Amino acid sequence: MLSRSSFRGRSVLLANRLGRSLALAAAFIIASSFLCSRLTINLTSSLPPGVYQLRRGRRPACGDVVDFGVPEVLAPLVAERRYLPPGVHLLKRVVALAGARVCLENDRFVVDGRLLSMIASVDSQHRPLPAPFPLCGSVPAGFAIVATTAESSLDSRYFGPVAISQLTVAESLWTASPR
Repeated sequence: MLSRSSFRGRSVLLANRLGRSLALAAAFIIASSFLCSRLTINLTSSLPPGVYQLRRGRRPACGDVVDFGVPEVLAPLVAERRYLPPGVHLLKRVVALAGARVCLENDRFVVDGRLLSMIASVDSQHRPLPAPFPLCGSVPAGFAIVATTAESSLDSRYFGPVAISQLTVAESLWTASPR
């Protein structure tokens, strides 16, 4: 039979272990949320699949990869076709900023007179894509055109300019080589 002092000693030891376990679990949760708010992954073929570090507060420049939420105009299509899991952001490259001339006409995506890519009318599974965003002119101040060279990439060719305030620069930490 355990004496009172022995029982109390074991209770204190158990409480200490439980306290340390809870503290460790809390630290893990805090560290995970810290990392998750600073990292993102790319699951699409638009850019190399991998892990990207978010650089909040850094103003995007032409050529930067940026992270942003799926624009409202495309959200139903993305959800219905399961292009991305719910809540996952898009990663695209900034291809034009204020003052650059962009034309999305005749199935062509042209930036400052150079062909970036053709504009697909169907996705990789031959389902129809939305009509291209009606744009042929200068990018307005405070906005960016985001895209990749993939013809069916869901980017500015389908939803137009994106406010720079909605973009977070994303730098590659690790990417898989194309197969």
